[in-house]
Amino acid sequence: MSLATSDPPAGGAGPRRRLSRAALQSRAASEIAATAGVIALCAVATALPLVLHLVHTALAVSAALAVSVGIGLALPRAMPSAILFNAMFQTMIVSILSPALSTPDELSFIRGYGFILSVGFWSVAFGRFALQSGHYTPTVRRLVLASTAVLAVIGLYMAAGLPANGAPALIYTRNFALPILLFQICLLTAARERVDFGRTLMVLAVPYLAFGYVEFLARDAWMTLTNGRAFWTLALEPLRQTGAWIHALETTGRVVKDITDSFDIVLFNTAYLAELGIKVERLSGPNIHAISYGYCLAFLVLYLVAGGRGLVALAILPLIVFASAKGAIVVLLVVLGGLVASRLFGPRLGLAMVVGVLGVYAVVNTVVGLAAGDFHVLGLMGGLHGFLEQPLGWGIGYGGNLDAQMTPTQWEQAQRNGYTPYALESSIGVLVYQLGLASLPILAFYCILSFMTWRLYSIGRSPFHGIAAFGLLTVLVNGLFQEEALFSILAMGLMVSFAGVALGSAFRGDPARTDRAA
Repeated sequence: MSLATSDPPAGGAGPRRRLSRAALQSRAASEIAATAGVIALCAVATALPLVLHLVHTALAVSAALAVSVGIGLALPRAMPSAILFNAMFQTMIVSILSPALSTPDELSFIRGYGFILSVGFWSVAFGRFALQSGHYTPTVRRLVLASTAVLAVIGLYMAAGLPANGAPALIYTRNFALPILLFQICLLTAARERVDFGRTLMVLAVPYLAFGYVEFLARDAWMTLTNGRAFWTLALEPLRQTGAWIHALETTGRVVKDITDSFDIVLFNTAYLAELGIKVERLSGPNIHAISYGYCLAFLVLYLVAGGRGLVALAILPLIVFASAKGAIVVLLVVLGGLVASRLFGPRLGLAMVVGVLGVYAVVNTVVGLAAGDFHVLGLMGGLHGFLEQPLGWGIGYGGNLDAQMTPTQWEQAQRNGYTPYALESSIGVLVYQLGLASLPILAFYCILSFMTWRLYSIGRSPFHGIAAFGLLTVLVNGLFQEEALFSILAMGLMVSFAGVALGSAFRGDPARTDRAA
Protein backbone atom coordinates (compact mmCIF):
# COMPACT_ATOMS: atom_id res chain seq x y z
CA MET A 1 0.00 0.00 0.00
CA SER A 2 1.29 3.45 -0.86
CA LEU A 3 2.65 5.52 2.01
CA ALA A 4 1.28 8.77 0.62
CA THR A 5 2.20 11.95 2.37
CA SER A 6 -0.75 14.20 2.96
CA ASP A 7 -4.22 12.93 2.14
CA PRO A 8 -3.46 12.79 -0.81
CA PRO A 9 -1.46 15.94 -1.66
CA ALA A 10 -1.96 17.76 -4.90
CA GLY A 11 -0.29 15.48 -7.38
CA GLY A 12 -0.26 12.81 -4.69
CA ALA A 13 0.34 9.19 -5.42
CA GLY A 14 -1.66 6.05 -4.89
CA PRO A 15 -3.53 3.64 -7.15
CA ARG A 16 -6.83 4.94 -8.46
CA ARG A 17 -9.54 2.89 -10.08
CA ARG A 18 -10.77 4.06 -13.48
CA LEU A 19 -13.86 6.24 -13.39
CA SER A 20 -16.00 7.67 -16.15
CA ARG A 21 -15.57 11.30 -17.16
CA ALA A 22 -18.91 12.18 -15.57
CA ALA A 23 -17.99 10.45 -12.34
CA LEU A 24 -14.63 12.22 -12.23
CA GLN A 25 -16.27 15.60 -12.84
CA SER A 26 -18.86 14.92 -10.18
CA ARG A 27 -16.24 13.89 -7.65
CA ALA A 28 -14.09 16.94 -8.47
CA ALA A 29 -17.07 19.27 -8.02
CA SER A 30 -17.90 17.61 -4.72
CA GLU A 31 -14.31 17.95 -3.49
CA ILE A 32 -14.17 21.61 -4.54
CA ALA A 33 -17.40 22.35 -2.71
CA ALA A 34 -16.19 20.52 0.40
CA THR A 35 -12.86 22.36 0.37
CA ALA A 36 -14.61 25.72 -0.13
CA GLY A 37 -16.82 24.98 2.86
CA VAL A 38 -13.84 24.06 5.02
CA ILE A 39 -11.96 27.24 4.02
CA ALA A 40 -15.02 29.40 4.76
CA LEU A 41 -15.20 27.81 8.21
CA CYS A 42 -11.47 28.45 8.71
CA ALA A 43 -11.93 32.10 7.75
CA VAL A 44 -14.70 32.53 10.32
CA ALA A 45 -12.61 30.82 13.01
CA THR A 46 -9.71 33.21 12.34
CA ALA A 47 -11.63 36.48 11.88
CA LEU A 48 -14.34 36.19 14.55
CA PRO A 49 -12.08 36.48 17.64
CA LEU A 50 -10.16 39.37 16.06
CA VAL A 51 -13.32 41.36 15.42
CA LEU A 52 -14.74 40.55 18.86
CA HIS A 53 -11.47 41.73 20.45
CA LEU A 54 -12.50 45.26 19.50
CA VAL A 55 -15.62 44.73 21.61
CA HIS A 56 -14.17 42.98 24.66
CA THR A 57 -11.10 40.80 25.23
CA ALA A 58 -12.88 38.19 27.35
CA LEU A 59 -15.56 37.79 24.68
CA ALA A 60 -12.92 37.30 21.99
CA VAL A 61 -10.95 34.72 24.00
CA SER A 62 -14.15 32.81 24.78
CA ALA A 63 -15.15 32.87 21.10
CA ALA A 64 -11.74 31.60 20.00
CA LEU A 65 -11.91 28.67 22.40
CA ALA A 66 -15.55 27.91 21.59
CA VAL A 67 -15.02 27.97 17.82
CA SER A 68 -11.87 25.85 17.94
CA VAL A 69 -13.36 23.26 20.26
CA GLY A 70 -16.54 23.20 18.18
CA ILE A 71 -14.60 22.57 14.96
CA GLY A 72 -12.51 19.93 16.69
CA LEU A 73 -15.60 18.05 17.84
CA ALA A 74 -17.83 18.49 14.78
CA LEU A 75 -15.31 18.47 11.92
CA PRO A 76 -11.88 17.33 13.19
CA ARG A 77 -10.44 16.85 9.69
CA ALA A 78 -10.68 20.65 9.24
CA MET A 79 -8.25 21.42 12.10
CA PRO A 80 -5.03 21.24 10.01
CA SER A 81 -6.70 23.44 7.38
CA ALA A 82 -7.70 25.98 10.02
CA ILE A 83 -4.10 26.07 11.27
CA LEU A 84 -2.94 26.79 7.71
CA PHE A 85 -5.46 29.55 7.10
CA ASN A 86 -4.74 31.22 10.42
CA ALA A 87 -0.98 31.16 9.87
CA MET A 88 -1.23 32.59 6.35
CA PHE A 89 -3.89 35.28 6.77
CA GLN A 90 -4.47 36.21 10.43
CA THR A 91 -1.96 39.08 10.47
CA MET A 92 -3.48 40.62 7.33
CA ILE A 93 -6.85 40.74 9.13
CA VAL A 94 -5.11 42.23 12.18
CA SER A 95 -3.55 44.87 9.94
CA ILE A 96 -6.96 45.79 8.51
CA LEU A 97 -8.25 46.23 12.09
CA SER A 98 -5.11 48.01 13.34
CA PRO A 99 -6.52 51.59 13.27
CA ALA A 100 -8.72 50.50 16.19
CA LEU A 101 -5.65 49.42 18.20
CA SER A 102 -3.86 51.86 20.46
CA THR A 103 -0.50 50.42 21.60
CA PRO A 104 2.19 47.98 20.45
CA ASP A 105 1.24 45.73 23.37
CA GLU A 106 -2.35 45.53 22.14
CA LEU A 107 -1.07 44.69 18.66
CA SER A 108 1.04 41.90 20.13
CA PHE A 109 -1.90 40.56 22.12
CA ILE A 110 -4.38 40.46 19.25
CA ARG A 111 -1.88 38.50 17.15
CA GLY A 112 -1.96 35.80 19.83
CA TYR A 113 -5.48 34.57 19.05
CA GLY A 114 -4.01 32.03 16.64
CA PHE A 115 -2.33 30.38 19.61
CA ILE A 116 -5.62 30.29 21.50
CA LEU A 117 -7.26 28.57 18.52
CA SER A 118 -4.41 26.06 18.46
CA VAL A 119 -4.85 25.33 22.17
CA GLY A 120 -8.55 24.67 21.56
CA PHE A 121 -7.77 22.30 18.66
CA TRP A 122 -5.11 20.56 20.73
CA SER A 123 -7.42 20.06 23.71
CA VAL A 124 -9.87 18.18 21.48
CA ALA A 125 -7.22 16.11 19.66
CA PHE A 126 -5.36 15.22 22.84
CA GLY A 127 -8.57 14.56 24.77
CA ARG A 128 -9.71 12.12 22.08
CA PHE A 129 -6.30 10.45 22.25
CA ALA A 130 -6.47 10.13 26.04
CA LEU A 131 -9.94 8.57 25.90
CA GLN A 132 -9.33 6.33 22.87
CA SER A 133 -5.60 5.64 22.83
CA GLY A 134 -6.21 2.07 21.66
CA HIS A 135 -7.35 3.42 18.27
CA TYR A 136 -3.81 4.62 17.51
CA THR A 137 -0.76 2.57 16.56
CA PRO A 138 1.98 1.98 19.17
CA THR A 139 4.36 4.38 17.42
CA VAL A 140 1.77 7.17 17.41
CA ARG A 141 1.21 6.62 21.12
CA ARG A 142 4.95 6.76 21.80
CA LEU A 143 5.32 9.94 19.74
CA VAL A 144 2.50 11.66 21.58
CA LEU A 145 3.69 10.61 25.03
CA ALA A 146 7.29 11.62 24.32
CA SER A 147 6.31 15.02 22.92
CA THR A 148 3.94 15.54 25.87
CA ALA A 149 6.88 14.96 28.21
CA VAL A 150 8.72 17.74 26.37
CA LEU A 151 5.71 20.01 26.86
CA ALA A 152 5.77 19.21 30.58
CA VAL A 153 9.41 20.31 30.81
CA ILE A 154 8.55 23.57 29.06
CA GLY A 155 5.67 24.05 31.51
CA LEU A 156 7.98 23.64 34.50
CA TYR A 157 10.37 26.26 33.20
CA MET A 158 7.46 28.58 32.46
CA ALA A 159 6.31 28.28 36.07
CA ALA A 160 9.81 29.24 37.20
CA GLY A 161 10.13 32.21 34.86
CA LEU A 162 6.59 33.61 34.91
CA PRO A 163 6.68 35.43 38.28
CA ALA A 164 9.76 37.43 37.31
CA ASN A 165 9.20 37.95 33.59
CA GLY A 166 5.45 38.02 33.01
CA ALA A 167 4.55 38.59 29.37
CA PRO A 168 7.96 37.60 27.88
CA ALA A 169 7.76 34.28 29.73
CA LEU A 170 4.29 33.59 28.31
CA ILE A 171 5.33 34.52 24.77
CA TYR A 172 8.46 32.37 24.81
CA THR A 173 6.50 29.49 26.31
CA ARG A 174 4.16 29.80 23.35
CA ASN A 175 7.13 29.90 20.96
CA PHE A 176 8.67 26.75 22.45
CA ALA A 177 5.43 24.79 22.79
CA LEU A 178 3.44 25.77 19.68
CA PRO A 179 5.29 23.58 17.14
CA ILE A 180 4.81 20.55 19.38
CA LEU A 181 1.10 21.32 19.83
CA LEU A 182 0.68 21.68 16.06
CA PHE A 183 2.48 18.41 15.46
CA GLN A 184 0.22 16.55 17.87
CA ILE A 185 -2.93 18.09 16.36
CA CYS A 186 -1.94 17.11 12.81
CA LEU A 187 -0.56 13.68 13.75
CA LEU A 188 -3.58 12.64 15.80
CA THR A 189 -6.08 13.99 13.28
CA ALA A 190 -4.44 12.41 10.21
CA ALA A 191 -3.96 9.12 12.08
CA ARG A 192 -7.74 8.83 12.47
CA GLU A 193 -9.21 10.26 9.27
CA ARG A 194 -8.50 11.83 5.91
CA VAL A 195 -7.58 15.51 6.22
CA ASP A 196 -7.72 18.40 3.74
CA PHE A 197 -4.18 19.71 4.25
CA GLY A 198 -2.89 19.34 0.68
CA ARG A 199 -6.00 20.54 -1.12
CA THR A 200 -6.44 23.47 1.27
CA LEU A 201 -2.82 24.49 0.81
CA MET A 202 -3.21 24.61 -2.96
CA VAL A 203 -6.42 26.66 -2.79
CA LEU A 204 -5.00 29.13 -0.26
CA ALA A 205 -1.84 29.50 -2.35
CA VAL A 206 -3.81 31.40 -5.01
CA PRO A 207 -4.76 34.46 -2.87
CA TYR A 208 -1.50 34.18 -0.95
CA LEU A 209 0.52 34.69 -4.13
CA ALA A 210 -1.95 37.20 -5.58
CA PHE A 211 -1.63 39.43 -2.51
CA GLY A 212 2.15 39.17 -2.79
CA TYR A 213 2.09 40.42 -6.36
CA VAL A 214 -0.30 43.23 -5.44
CA GLU A 215 2.19 44.36 -2.81
CA PHE A 216 5.05 44.00 -5.30
CA LEU A 217 3.38 45.91 -8.14
CA ALA A 218 1.26 48.44 -6.20
CA ARG A 219 2.59 48.88 -2.68
CA ASP A 220 0.65 52.07 -1.98
CA ALA A 221 -2.61 50.34 -2.90
CA TRP A 222 -1.63 47.37 -0.73
CA MET A 223 -0.87 49.63 2.23
CA THR A 224 -4.24 51.33 1.80
CA LEU A 225 -6.09 48.03 1.41
CA THR A 226 -4.59 46.58 4.61
CA ASN A 227 -4.28 49.80 6.67
CA GLY A 228 -0.56 49.09 6.57
CA ARG A 229 0.57 52.46 7.86
CA ALA A 230 -1.37 52.06 11.10
CA PHE A 231 -0.06 48.51 11.53
CA TRP A 232 3.60 49.34 10.86
CA THR A 233 3.49 52.45 13.05
CA LEU A 234 2.53 50.28 16.01
CA ALA A 235 4.85 47.41 15.05
CA LEU A 236 7.96 49.61 14.65
CA GLU A 237 7.38 51.81 17.70
CA PRO A 238 9.59 49.67 20.04
CA LEU A 239 12.43 49.86 17.48
CA ARG A 240 12.07 53.63 17.22
CA GLN A 241 12.27 53.96 21.00
CA THR A 242 15.70 52.27 21.06
CA GLY A 243 17.11 55.06 18.91
CA ALA A 244 17.95 52.71 16.06
CA TRP A 245 16.85 55.15 13.34
CA ILE A 246 18.79 58.03 14.88
CA HIS A 247 21.85 55.76 15.04
CA ALA A 248 21.36 54.85 11.36
CA LEU A 249 21.26 58.56 10.52
CA GLU A 250 24.45 59.24 12.48
CA THR A 251 26.44 56.29 11.11
CA THR A 252 25.16 55.88 7.55
CA GLY A 253 23.34 59.11 6.77
CA ARG A 254 20.16 57.17 6.04
CA VAL A 255 17.02 59.14 6.85
CA VAL A 256 13.76 57.32 7.57
CA LYS A 257 11.19 59.88 6.47
CA ASP A 258 8.29 57.48 6.08
CA ILE A 259 7.29 54.02 7.29
CA THR A 260 7.87 52.64 3.80
CA ASP A 261 11.51 53.81 3.90
CA SER A 262 12.21 51.00 6.37
CA PHE A 263 11.25 48.45 3.68
CA ASP A 264 14.27 49.39 1.53
CA ILE A 265 17.05 46.94 2.34
CA VAL A 266 20.12 45.42 0.77
CA LEU A 267 19.19 42.23 -1.08
CA PHE A 268 18.83 39.38 1.45
CA ASN A 269 19.62 41.93 4.18
CA THR A 270 23.28 40.95 4.29
CA ALA A 271 26.45 43.00 4.44
CA TYR A 272 28.04 40.65 1.91
CA LEU A 273 25.93 42.25 -0.85
CA ALA A 274 25.99 45.79 0.53
CA GLU A 275 29.12 46.70 -1.42
CA LEU A 276 27.36 45.77 -4.67
CA GLY A 277 24.61 48.26 -3.91
CA ILE A 278 21.81 45.82 -4.73
CA LYS A 279 18.71 46.98 -2.88
CA VAL A 280 15.09 45.86 -2.92
CA GLU A 281 11.82 47.07 -1.48
CA ARG A 282 11.14 44.14 0.78
CA LEU A 283 7.85 42.22 0.61
CA SER A 284 6.04 41.11 3.76
CA GLY A 285 3.05 39.32 2.23
CA PRO A 286 -0.36 38.70 3.79
CA ASN A 287 1.23 37.65 7.08
CA ILE A 288 3.02 41.07 7.21
CA HIS A 289 6.39 39.53 8.07
CA ALA A 290 9.06 39.15 5.41
CA ILE A 291 10.90 36.18 6.91
CA SER A 292 7.75 34.19 7.63
CA TYR A 293 6.46 35.04 4.17
CA GLY A 294 9.68 33.78 2.62
CA TYR A 295 9.49 30.50 4.52
CA CYS A 296 5.91 29.87 3.44
CA LEU A 297 6.74 30.68 -0.18
CA ALA A 298 9.70 28.30 -0.09
CA PHE A 299 7.45 25.54 1.27
CA LEU A 300 4.92 26.20 -1.48
CA VAL A 301 7.64 25.90 -4.13
CA LEU A 302 8.80 22.58 -2.69
CA TYR A 303 5.24 21.27 -2.46
CA LEU A 304 4.46 22.25 -6.03
CA VAL A 305 7.67 20.72 -7.36
CA ALA A 306 6.97 17.49 -5.48
CA GLY A 307 3.46 17.46 -6.98
CA GLY A 308 4.79 17.88 -10.53
CA ARG A 309 3.82 21.54 -10.90
CA GLY A 310 7.24 23.05 -11.47
CA LEU A 311 6.04 25.77 -13.86
CA VAL A 312 3.64 27.12 -11.26
CA ALA A 313 6.46 27.07 -8.72
CA LEU A 314 8.52 29.34 -10.96
CA ALA A 315 5.93 32.09 -10.50
CA ILE A 316 6.74 32.13 -6.78
CA LEU A 317 10.50 32.63 -7.12
CA PRO A 318 10.41 36.44 -7.72
CA LEU A 319 8.38 36.88 -4.54
CA ILE A 320 10.95 34.88 -2.55
CA VAL A 321 13.75 37.06 -3.86
CA PHE A 322 11.95 40.27 -2.90
CA ALA A 323 11.00 38.89 0.50
CA SER A 324 14.79 38.54 0.89
CA ALA A 325 14.66 35.86 3.59
CA LYS A 326 18.03 34.08 3.57
CA GLY A 327 16.77 31.19 5.67
CA ALA A 328 13.96 30.47 3.22
CA ILE A 329 16.44 30.38 0.32
CA VAL A 330 18.62 27.94 2.27
CA VAL A 331 15.60 25.68 2.89
CA LEU A 332 14.68 25.76 -0.78
CA LEU A 333 18.18 24.95 -2.03
CA VAL A 334 19.06 22.31 0.56
CA VAL A 335 15.77 20.40 0.30
CA LEU A 336 15.79 20.43 -3.51
CA GLY A 337 19.42 19.34 -3.43
CA GLY A 338 18.58 16.53 -1.01
CA LEU A 339 15.74 15.29 -3.19
CA VAL A 340 17.94 15.31 -6.30
CA ALA A 341 20.82 13.61 -4.51
CA SER A 342 18.49 10.96 -3.10
CA ARG A 343 17.09 10.22 -6.55
CA LEU A 344 20.57 9.95 -8.05
CA PHE A 345 22.45 8.17 -5.26
CA GLY A 346 19.77 6.77 -2.95
CA PRO A 347 18.12 8.09 0.24
CA ARG A 348 21.00 7.18 2.56
CA LEU A 349 23.59 9.13 0.63
CA GLY A 350 21.07 11.91 0.05
CA LEU A 351 20.56 12.27 3.82
CA ALA A 352 24.33 12.17 4.42
CA MET A 353 24.86 14.92 1.86
CA VAL A 354 22.17 17.12 3.41
CA VAL A 355 23.67 16.68 6.89
CA GLY A 356 27.14 17.43 5.52
CA VAL A 357 26.04 20.55 3.66
CA LEU A 358 24.18 21.84 6.72
CA GLY A 359 27.21 21.21 8.91
CA VAL A 360 29.47 23.18 6.58
CA TYR A 361 26.87 25.93 6.29
CA ALA A 362 26.60 26.25 10.09
CA VAL A 363 30.37 26.40 10.61
CA VAL A 364 31.11 28.81 7.75
CA ASN A 365 28.22 31.12 8.64
CA THR A 366 29.38 31.23 12.25
CA VAL A 367 33.01 31.97 11.41
CA VAL A 368 32.21 34.58 8.77
CA GLY A 369 29.48 36.11 10.96
CA LEU A 370 31.86 36.54 13.89
CA ALA A 371 34.40 38.20 11.64
CA ALA A 372 31.77 40.57 10.24
CA GLY A 373 30.06 41.25 13.59
CA ASP A 374 26.77 39.80 12.35
CA PHE A 375 24.18 40.31 15.10
CA HIS A 376 22.55 36.89 14.55
CA VAL A 377 25.85 35.11 15.21
CA LEU A 378 26.65 37.42 18.12
CA GLY A 379 23.25 36.59 19.59
CA LEU A 380 23.95 32.87 19.21
CA MET A 381 27.28 33.29 20.96
CA GLY A 382 25.50 35.20 23.72
CA GLY A 383 23.19 32.22 24.22
CA LEU A 384 26.09 29.77 24.36
CA HIS A 385 27.99 31.97 26.84
CA GLY A 386 24.89 32.13 29.01
CA PHE A 387 24.52 28.34 28.81
CA LEU A 388 28.10 27.81 30.02
CA GLU A 389 27.49 30.20 32.89
CA GLN A 390 24.18 28.55 33.86
CA PRO A 391 23.84 25.02 32.37
CA LEU A 392 20.38 24.54 33.92
CA GLY A 393 19.12 27.65 32.15
CA TRP A 394 18.23 31.15 33.24
CA GLY A 395 14.49 30.55 32.98
CA ILE A 396 11.88 31.25 30.33
CA GLY A 397 11.58 34.95 29.59
CA TYR A 398 15.19 35.86 30.35
CA GLY A 399 17.11 37.03 27.32
CA GLY A 400 15.78 36.98 23.78
CA ASN A 401 14.42 39.82 21.68
CA LEU A 402 11.48 40.34 24.05
CA ASP A 403 13.45 40.71 27.27
CA ALA A 404 15.23 43.89 26.23
CA GLN A 405 15.99 45.87 23.11
CA MET A 406 19.70 46.29 22.43
CA THR A 407 20.74 49.88 21.84
CA PRO A 408 23.19 50.72 19.03
CA THR A 409 25.90 51.33 21.63
CA GLN A 410 25.34 47.88 23.13
CA TRP A 411 25.58 46.30 19.67
CA GLU A 412 28.92 48.00 19.12
CA GLN A 413 30.14 46.61 22.45
CA ALA A 414 28.91 43.13 21.48
CA GLN A 415 30.86 43.32 18.23
CA ARG A 416 34.01 44.09 20.18
CA ASN A 417 33.36 41.23 22.64
CA GLY A 418 32.26 38.66 20.05
CA TYR A 419 28.96 37.96 21.83
CA THR A 420 25.89 39.72 23.21
CA PRO A 421 25.19 39.90 26.97
CA TYR A 422 22.28 37.46 26.52
CA ALA A 423 20.77 35.35 23.73
CA LEU A 424 19.33 37.34 20.83
CA GLU A 425 18.28 36.81 17.20
CA SER A 426 18.87 33.05 17.43
CA SER A 427 16.11 30.63 18.38
CA ILE A 428 18.57 27.91 19.39
CA GLY A 429 20.61 30.49 21.30
CA VAL A 430 17.46 31.55 23.17
CA LEU A 431 16.51 27.92 23.81
CA VAL A 432 19.82 26.94 25.40
CA TYR A 433 20.04 30.24 27.29
CA GLN A 434 16.60 29.99 28.84
CA LEU A 435 16.22 26.21 29.25
CA GLY A 436 19.83 25.06 29.50
CA LEU A 437 20.13 21.28 29.32
CA ALA A 438 16.33 21.02 29.17
CA SER A 439 16.53 22.41 25.62
CA LEU A 440 18.11 19.16 24.42
CA PRO A 441 14.82 17.17 24.39
CA ILE A 442 13.22 19.86 22.20
CA LEU A 443 16.09 19.80 19.71
CA ALA A 444 16.15 15.99 19.79
CA PHE A 445 12.40 15.93 19.09
CA TYR A 446 12.91 17.77 15.80
CA CYS A 447 15.77 15.46 14.83
CA ILE A 448 13.65 12.38 15.57
CA LEU A 449 10.79 13.69 13.45
CA SER A 450 13.21 14.32 10.61
CA PHE A 451 14.60 10.79 10.82
CA MET A 452 11.14 9.19 11.02
CA THR A 453 9.89 11.03 7.93
CA TRP A 454 13.16 10.17 6.18
CA ARG A 455 12.53 6.49 6.96
CA LEU A 456 9.16 6.74 5.23
CA TYR A 457 10.85 8.51 2.34
CA SER A 458 13.45 5.76 2.03
CA ILE A 459 10.66 3.15 1.82
CA GLY A 460 8.00 4.81 -0.33
CA ARG A 461 10.17 7.41 -2.13
CA SER A 462 7.39 9.98 -1.86
CA PRO A 463 9.00 13.41 -2.39
CA PHE A 464 6.55 14.85 0.14
CA HIS A 465 8.17 12.76 2.87
CA GLY A 466 11.54 13.99 1.63
CA ILE A 467 10.40 17.60 1.98
CA ALA A 468 9.41 16.97 5.60
CA ALA A 469 12.64 15.13 6.45
CA PHE A 470 15.12 17.53 4.86
CA GLY A 471 13.00 20.61 5.61
CA LEU A 472 12.90 19.89 9.34
CA LEU A 473 16.69 19.54 9.50
CA THR A 474 17.30 22.70 7.49
CA VAL A 475 14.92 24.87 9.49
CA LEU A 476 16.50 23.51 12.68
CA VAL A 477 19.98 24.57 11.53
CA ASN A 478 18.59 27.95 10.47
CA GLY A 479 17.52 28.28 14.08
CA LEU A 480 21.17 28.95 14.91
CA PHE A 481 20.95 32.25 13.05
CA GLN A 482 17.28 33.29 13.19
CA GLU A 483 14.76 33.63 15.99
CA GLU A 484 11.95 33.17 13.49
CA ALA A 485 13.18 29.76 12.27
CA LEU A 486 11.90 27.79 15.27
CA PHE A 487 9.41 30.32 16.59
CA SER A 488 7.45 31.30 13.48
CA ILE A 489 4.37 29.24 12.71
CA LEU A 490 5.22 29.45 8.99
CA ALA A 491 8.76 28.15 9.51
CA MET A 492 9.15 25.25 11.96
CA GLY A 493 5.44 25.33 12.73
CA LEU A 494 4.54 24.65 9.12
CA MET A 495 7.18 21.94 8.77
CA VAL A 496 6.12 20.01 11.87
CA SER A 497 2.46 20.32 10.89
CA PHE A 498 3.28 18.83 7.50
CA ALA A 499 5.35 16.10 9.17
CA GLY A 500 2.41 15.34 11.47
CA VAL A 501 0.04 14.98 8.52
CA ALA A 502 2.59 12.86 6.65
CA LEU A 503 3.22 10.50 9.57
CA GLY A 504 -0.42 10.32 10.64
CA SER A 505 -1.59 9.53 7.11
CA ALA A 506 1.05 6.84 6.75
CA PHE A 507 0.16 5.23 10.08
CA ARG A 508 -3.52 5.25 9.17
CA GLY A 509 -2.98 3.97 5.61
CA ASP A 510 -0.63 1.08 6.36
CA PRO A 511 -0.15 0.87 10.15
CA ALA A 512 1.73 -2.43 10.33
CA ARG A 513 4.30 -1.54 7.69
CA THR A 514 4.70 2.02 8.95
CA ASP A 515 5.16 0.90 12.55
CA ARG A 516 7.93 -1.44 11.44
CA ALA A 517 9.61 1.42 9.57
CA ALA A 518 9.27 3.77 12.55
